[in-house]
Amino acid sequence: MKVRKYYVVGQRQLTLQEEQVAEPGPGQVLIRTRMSALSVGTEVWRYLNGGHYGGEGSACGYNSAGEVVAVGADVRHLSPGDLAFAPEPHADFLLVDGSRTIRLPPGLDLEAAVFSYLPTLGLHALRLGGYQAGDNVLVIGQGVVGVLAAMVARLVGAPVAALEPDATRRRIATEAGGHVVLDPGDISSDESISRVFGELG
Repeated sequence: MKVRKYYVVGQRQLTLQEEQVAEPGPGQVLIRTRMSALSVGTEVWRYLNGGHYGGEGSACGYNSAGEVVAVGADVRHLSPGDLAFAPEPHADFLLVDGSRTIRLPPGLDLEAAVFSYLPTLGLHALRLGGYQAGDNVLVIGQGVVGVLAAMVARLVGAPVAALEPDATRRRIATEAGGHVVLDPGDISSDESISRVFGELG
C-alpha cells in the first residue's frame, strides 16, 4: 500500500511524497487517518524557516487519530475498527508500533483527541525541572500550552501562578484553569506572586 506524507524540503517549501507501507508486523498497528493536528507553532515555524531552523527533510505533523485497519501479532489492546491516537505525522495511513498507540472511546471527538498530546508538554517540563510535590511553579505565557501546563501543575499539587501580558489570554486562562494569572507589567503582580508562593518565592 502507498501512503502520502508532507515533508519540509526548504524555506516555505513542502513536498508530498508517496511511500510504500507494508502490512503490520508483530507489535505493529495500521491506522487509516481521520484527523491530524496542525501545530501553528512548531510546524508553521519549520515551514517559514526551512531546513536551517526547522529540520529539513523531516515529515510534518505529530498528532493523528483514526480507525485501526489491521493489527500485527502480539497487539492485544486494539482491534480492526477501533479508534486510536498515535503521535505520528500527517499521512493517509500510519504504520505504528503498538506501544505508541492509545485506544480511543467510540464516538470521541477526534479533533479533541489529536490535541490530547498538549497537556503532556507541561508534565514533561515538570519532570525535566526536577519537580517535587509542593514545589512552586510559575508558568510564563498563557496560550493553549501554557494554560494546560498550569492546569497539569495544579493537578500534581503545585502552587501555581502564571504571567501573561495579553488581557484576553489572562481572562481565558483564569476562567479555564482556576490558577492565578498576572500581568507582568503590573507592579502589583509581585505582591500577588508572594501571596501564592509564600516565603519560598
